[in-house]
Amino acid sequence: MLIAAIIMLTLLLAISGASLMYYAGVIHPARMHTQATATALVRQITNHHATATAAVHNNSTAIAGKKTASKATAIAHAQATTYARASDSSQQKLYVQSTRGKPTFSSPLFFDTGDNWDIYPTKDGGGCTFTDNALHSSVFQDSYYAPCIAHDLHVQNFALEIQMTILKGEEGGVIFRSNANDKNFYSFRLRCDGTYGLILTRDDGHTTPLVYDKNTLIKNGNGKTNIVTIIARANIIYLYINKHYVGSASDNTYRAGSIGVLAVDRQKGTDVAFNNLRLWKL
Repeated sequence: MLIAAIIMLTLLLAISGASLMYYAGVIHPARMHTQATATALVRQITNHHATATAAVHNNSTAIAGKKTASKATAIAHAQATTYARASDSSQQKLYVQSTRGKPTFSSPLFFDTGDNWDIYPTKDGGGCTFTDNALHSSVFQDSYYAPCIAHDLHVQNFALEIQMTILKGEEGGVIFRSNANDKNFYSFRLRCDGTYGLILTRDDGHTTPLVYDKNTLIKNGNGKTNIVTIIARANIIYLYINKHYVGSASDNTYRAGSIGVLAVDRQKGTDVAFNNLRLWKL
């Protein structure tokens, strides 16, 4: 478990190595500071591993006496698996409860719905635009991202669901609780290789990964459509891909703000199409 966690964090650092910059009419440089965060997470995982090892040892002594630590570890693993399944079932029920009513707002995103979306071109042909029956966020400059914010769709506790198709490039996602001139926000991002992340962005580019993982629920490759769902209640954020729970995080940095979408260019230019936005205020 410890080795797997360190490998995952190493992948995170590799992916996040390049700086991301705000990509609009005026380009503002910004650096990503994930090194210290990832190091802290590695230390935290190491500490948790040591604590868990000690707990297993104590358990095996108290319950089994002469039973080996390996058997106690197996019991602990089985208990953890049972708990995880129960937790997943609970989060799946939350999804059903949060999305079964009539949405507060819904749009196929074929055209501008008058919700004060960012619509802008860039010199290299990217930006935010409604075209080909979808809202497109596109960026064609390495290590930049293109945010498209609906400034009138300002929410605090909500459920949001949207269809996302990465037509070209590697990464796209959903922005929420955006404020301070779109410099501070959360984003739930998917990549074509099956990885996803919940990212906290401060001051136009300084980021902290709150969740990072890989999941077979993601339809890999360009041209594949994935359904992305976010449920935010106070400081708890729940993440769903193709209507299945994949993770959550607790963070109280931002409590409310606007929603939006984004495309991220890592290497070769990115164009992401978004459709069928539904939003429930909770």
